[in-house]
Amino acid sequence: MKSNQSLKFAPSASLPFYEGFENYTSLNNLNNWEVYNPNNNNAFESTTTASHSGAKSVKLTNYGQTGANSDELISAPVDLSGVAANGGTVTLSFRYSYRKRTSADMEWLKVFITSDCGANWVQRKTLGGSQLSSQVSSSAWTPSSATDWVTIHMTNVTSDYWVDNFRYKFEFEGNNG
Repeated sequence: MKSNQSLKFAPSASLPFYEGFENYTSLNNLNNWEVYNPNNNNAFESTTTASHSGAKSVKLTNYGQTGANSDELISAPVDLSGVAANGGTVTLSFRYSYRKRTSADMEWLKVFITSDCGANWVQRKTLGGSQLSSQVSSSAWTPSSATDWVTIHMTNVTSDYWVDNFRYKFEFEGNNG
């Protein structure tokens, strides 16, 4: 997994942490997110065309991309170092919306976490194929209601990751989607 270690981030965000993307006009050159697009095709971007709540979200236009591709959206550090002292737990929650181009499509959304600011990543969630969505759209599709979104709650952010520079990333592996 590639991560730009030279990217300069703001100080680690503190808990409780919530990201709604409302304050961004772009994900380019920000202190809070890193976009990795090794194929130099469509990349993760801020959008006002769809959201579960609020006016913005982040999207990856996958429809019409040819061949296999992989894109990443990587967070800035979040300070989880005080979780143990407070007797707490960590749940990483997110929402996504997706449609297949054909019923046979096999594409993947993966979530990784790191306790060393991105030097080593551990995969903690994998959604692929019909598990990602069984719904098919034969043309470009944009979610239009809250029911088009799926909420995921990851409770496997264990105490080994309760550090002051915890990061997470979303990786989408497309295949002609």
